Amino acid sequence: ESPYCTRCSTHESTMLARTSLEEKIKETHPNLTCVIPLESIIEHESGPPGGI
Repeated sequence: ESPYCTRCSTHESTMLARTSLEEKIKETHPNLTCVIPLESIIEHESGPPGGI
């Protein structure tokens, strides 16, 4: 399996290492090693238009 979930891998180009969000990432996607911007989490939780 990929180290990233499908939703996060679609945002791979926007991933940032943000320690302040690390806990939130782990709560939302506990198996991820990636850290993405909070806006991206909100976008994929909401189902961004133009997504898969």
